[in-house]
Amino acid sequence: MAGGLGIAALVALADEAVAQGRSVTLLQGARTADRLLPASHLPLEVEVVTATDDGSRGHHGPVTDLLPHYLDWADEVFACGPNAMFQSMAEVRRQRASRKPMQVLLEEHMGCGTGICYGCAVFTRRGVRLVCKDGPRFNIREIFS
Repeated sequence: MAGGLGIAALVALADEAVAQGRSVTLLQGARTADRLLPASHLPLEVEVVTATDDGSRGHHGPVTDLLPHYLDWADEVFACGPNAMFQSMAEVRRQRASRKPMQVLLEEHMGCGTGICYGCAVFTRRGVRLVCKDGPRFNIREIFS
């Protein structure tokens, strides 16, 4: 699941999953259709489902509206986008009492990229973690409970 610029981080993940013979469905959301990544930038095997805030392509509304349907059969969920999207995902997970793994790629400002400045610190269930050193991939339960 990608929200806005989060799509950039998921292209390589989709490529790798397809190369391993996995079935990939990408839920992609953006404000408008012209902000969506064209499907031609993804492997042909990737099923792309879109949502736009203005309804100009795909579902009219946030991409997280699509999650309940796909959560029922997905083996795992990977996501990159804004924190508000992750919060909505965590809420859907709670409401459905889902135990499906959900991994999120956090987008934080990184001052040094080495963990010295703590500019990318996030609070987790296990204490403070640094996106540049401990991430950027986290289980959604660690961050958004």
